[in-house]
Amino acid sequence: RNTYSHFLCLSACYRDAAMVSDALLDDVERSRLDFAVPYALVSGALASAGMRKWSAAHRQLDSALAGAHASHDSFAEQMCYAARVRAFAHQAKHRSALAVEVPPLRDALPFIRAEAHFARAIVLAVVGRVDEARALADEVRDRLSEAAAAEGATVTELIERFVREGLATAAHPGIV
Repeated sequence: RNTYSHFLCLSACYRDAAMVSDALLDDVERSRLDFAVPYALVSGALASAGMRKWSAAHRQLDSALAGAHASHDSFAEQMCYAARVRAFAHQAKHRSALAVEVPPLRDALPFIRAEAHFARAIVLAVVGRVDEARALADEVRDRLSEAAAAEGATVTELIERFVREGLATAAHPGIV
């Protein structure tokens, strides 16, 4: 359900995503799978942000981050970071987005490193710090190419399109 909720958010089906993440949170709590609570909360936060329920989104992210810290789950912590940056960007609070403390990413999985860097890169591009945004995008491209050498060209094309579209839609913070 977590992946499905994220997909629904990416498809701008925020109400459906919220229902799926609520059901996921119920399942997680009923099954006492405490390690999964931060993931369900991040899904809910993304859905809340998409519906412009900013306070709810940030409360869910606060709870998710607390759970990630308590369980020493660096992946969940990194997801919280990316989601928080995206939520602030969605609100057009770019300074707040850039002020969010970047968690350690040195040993992060390529996917979450890409997510975290892309979230930040889009905000940097929107505020005119394009060189920094490109540097992050280049780092992500290089890391993803290393992780998936056979698909390197595809990854590069995707990243370039993502950055290009991010720059093209900078006037529309709801897209981030």
